[in-house]
Amino acid sequence: MEKLSDIVQRGEEIVSPIIPLEKVVSLLFEKSYPFLIVETMKKPWIITIDNVLFSLLPATFELLEEYDYFHHFGLLEQEFLQNIRSGLFLAEDVMETIKDSLSTQDSLIKAVIVLNRKKKQALPVLDDDNQYCGFINKTMIAHTLLQK
Repeated sequence: MEKLSDIVQRGEEIVSPIIPLEKVVSLLFEKSYPFLIVETMKKPWIITIDNVLFSLLPATFELLEEYDYFHHFGLLEQEFLQNIRSGLFLAEDVMETIKDSLSTQDSLIKAVIVLNRKKKQALPVLDDDNQYCGFINKTMIAHTLLQK
């Protein structure tokens, strides 16, 4: 039975916690990565596009019942745009701990099931020491299964 360690891919998706947020977004966009990994001394962290967008929204946005208010009020929208364009935010400002992942010892079938249940296109793959080894996505699994 094939394990994820046989097909996991590791690219340039690993970043420093102190890179500017603008570079984070550029990597996510230009490389089409599903996420970026921030490696620290203790454990890896993850950044998704949702981390970028929702961590910069004003806290008051969650209190609004109607989204039109955000647009019509104007100031909240300006604050959001100023935050995201300021150049003051770094990767460490939006990273979070990895909640969903797979192990290098997991099978391809388990990966398909977990990706489906979590409604994810890709997930990080961690080794027995909880260190980042790469990522797996549905396309990689389908390609591997059909190659054999």
